[in-house]
Amino acid sequence: MKDLIIIGGSVAANAAAVYAARRKLDTQIVSEDYGGEVATSGEIENWLGIQHTTGTELAQQFKDHVDSYQVPWDIGVRIERIERASEGFKVVGKYGEEEKVYQGRAVIVATGVHPRRL
Repeated sequence: MKDLIIIGGSVAANAAAVYAARRKLDTQIVSEDYGGEVATSGEIENWLGIQHTTGTELAQQFKDHVDSYQVPWDIGVRIERIERASEGFKVVGKYGEEEKVYQGRAVIVATGVHPRRL
């Protein structure tokens, strides 16, 4: 059982993973992809400390930062449900047709946002 399961690959998920790793929590990230909405952005010129980059480059920098703490990623998993368990939570997802189950004492849902057409 993990201390923390983070659902999502967005900026918030990456930040949560870094802070959890710094606190020595046994953490697992589960996401359909990484980078979130940032990864689909073109030119980025409003990220403090970086005058110009692209969404793809910035998302890769986030992932590299998380990877430097050796937090494992499980990419390509679509979460279907979160259930309360005796010692925490059971997170159930699908990787293609294969069911994936994760157990953690705590769960952070950091799935980000996606624009919707009006």
